[in-house]
Amino acid sequence: MNGELAQVVALVSHGNVWLHGHADAASRLDRDHPAFEYVRSVSFRRVDRPRNRTRSVAGWFRALGRAGARRTWVLTEVPRSSIHPSDVSAHQLVAFANAGGWAIGVEQADEDELWTAAWKFACGGVWEVEYRGVSLEAPIASLRPATDIPKATAILGAALEGILAFATEHAIHPWAGHFREALDAEDDGLVSALLPPAGYTAEACHLMSVAAKAWVFGGMGSWNDLAFSGSDEDRYRELTSALYAAVLEGIAAAANAFHPSDI
Repeated sequence: MNGELAQVVALVSHGNVWLHGHADAASRLDRDHPAFEYVRSVSFRRVDRPRNRTRSVAGWFRALGRAGARRTWVLTEVPRSSIHPSDVSAHQLVAFANAGGWAIGVEQADEDELWTAAWKFACGGVWEVEYRGVSLEAPIASLRPATDIPKATAILGAALEGILAFATEHAIHPWAGHFREALDAEDDGLVSALLPPAGYTAEACHLMSVAAKAWVFGGMGSWNDLAFSGSDEDRYRELTSALYAAVLEGIAAAANAFHPSDI
């Protein structure tokens, strides 16, 4: 899975557990966590309060609690002011840093917030990440965050079946085997790190496993790196875009499937 998105998922899922009384949830998100392994520092600040910077995940969770936060969300369709060319597909853009259209939504008593990350490559091959928060004029509910596990599971399954058929027809190895494995994916350790053991059903965890395995979008050597001709190229682009959309919806739906009653 894309590292930036994985970190958003981890912050949202553990943030929800923290907000519902598990004060130890932040302790899992350290340098040994897969989403923070190559991250030297993480900080959080409201754009309208630049001097009030929080320099730890636990500190940010505490700040959310003081502000009356009730829940956090993974949002995958957030408008960005970006210099990236509009004719480049979203699944191709994610090969670059800061190109994903996802963010963290924070649902609060008074006004909801939107937090987006800026990743900066630092010396030593590590990253410095800053999350910037702004107020939302409309409630998070108006952005319709993905929450429907059965629907997302069905859409992702159909997208994988379609792209598996294409990869098999064209004898594209090892991708045909990879898509086949994704359909029956089980947690290889990443999902149990992204989703806390409390608050998430087996169905949500399974969906996250499939979506994580189905993430094939990147730079050189990825599924994005293939090329075809004529109608095959059109079909390849169509199937890849459909899979990317389904994977994003699956990841968001799984992360947003937090249930306090399951704690």
